[in-house]
Amino acid sequence: MQPADQPESNPQDRYSPAKRPWAGSWLVVALVLIGGVAGIVAVKHWSMRSQFVKGSDPAKPPAEGAGAATWDEAEALAQLQAAQEQFNLVAVEGHDAKPSLAAVQRIVERYPKYAAARTLLAQVWLYQSDFDKAYEQFKLSLELDPRQAEVHLLAGSVAIALDRIDRATHHYTMAVGLDQSSVRARLHLAQAYLRQRQDDKARRLLIEALTLDPSSHAAYALFADLYTRQNKLQVAIGQLIKAVSHTPETERSTVVAYTRRLAKLLRRDNQPQEALIRLRTLTPAERTDPDVLEDMALCWSMLGDPAAAAALFEQALAAYPAVWQYAARAAHWRIKAGDLDTARQHIELIRRLNSHAPGLADLESQTREKEQ
Repeated sequence: MQPADQPESNPQDRYSPAKRPWAGSWLVVALVLIGGVAGIVAVKHWSMRSQFVKGSDPAKPPAEGAGAATWDEAEALAQLQAAQEQFNLVAVEGHDAKPSLAAVQRIVERYPKYAAARTLLAQVWLYQSDFDKAYEQFKLSLELDPRQAEVHLLAGSVAIALDRIDRATHHYTMAVGLDQSSVRARLHLAQAYLRQRQDDKARRLLIEALTLDPSSHAAYALFADLYTRQNKLQVAIGQLIKAVSHTPETERSTVVAYTRRLAKLLRRDNQPQEALIRLRTLTPAERTDPDVLEDMALCWSMLGDPAAAAALFEQALAAYPAVWQYAARAAHWRIKAGDLDTARQHIELIRRLNSHAPGLADLESQTREKEQ
């Protein structure tokens, strides 16, 4: 593993969101499912673990034997545990889930009223990015056993992905009712209310969440969302600062996400210097990410120094001269600075590295326009 203060060995991977260190496949699913900051809240607590979803007891199927012609509780549980373990390995390694899908489908066919099997099938469909089928299985699991707070959270998150906000609100409300001490359930429901512009309900839930857990960084971040929409930028900035300060150092992906959002708010509040200071708190490795570099470049642009913006990408290019994307952003900012000779050098490098690079023609056109 690379030391924390060293860039990664393949910086070009950072231009592929799926390969960035804070955008692993399951975090991506989480962000897609829950949206914005709440994606960092909860979904990472599920599926990739060698146990069943909390609140779902596979050893207690319905009295009629889970719909099976013959019911053998120990055999059913063993089959489900084996399928869960197989799927966990698939999810961790990022492998094809078709064998897991087939195995779980066989269990569901044999025990159609086995709620835990439906839940596992939903997770496999979710891994396959089939949100409709995942939601249907979560829904069937909840029809069989409605007292599953964690499954309600998952169903609500899939409903969010399907833009079925009313259904998401229903599931999150059920989760709060089933687990009165759950901070995550309140955060999910608060975000659903924010999506519905029911700010007062969202605020109440966020206050409850912070009463239960004053260190909840996600609650502060959602408060920042609420105040940003109300254009109370100073208050929102204060909430994001709290979110950053309450995020454990082990959750670097979350720290990066919050810091970038904080910098964006500071720029919006015409504080580019402060935004730049905040971005500089990230590690050197994190500051080689193209999005973070662009955030810093925008700060320099607001400060009237596009040449400094270009220098950020040139420093990255010096370390990784084969990454044409760094050269492209450096050329862009050199054109903004009026330094056309240096911009042309970057453009020539891009042409040598990747003659079909997206945006190359635009950079050449911009350079010609500046010359006229």
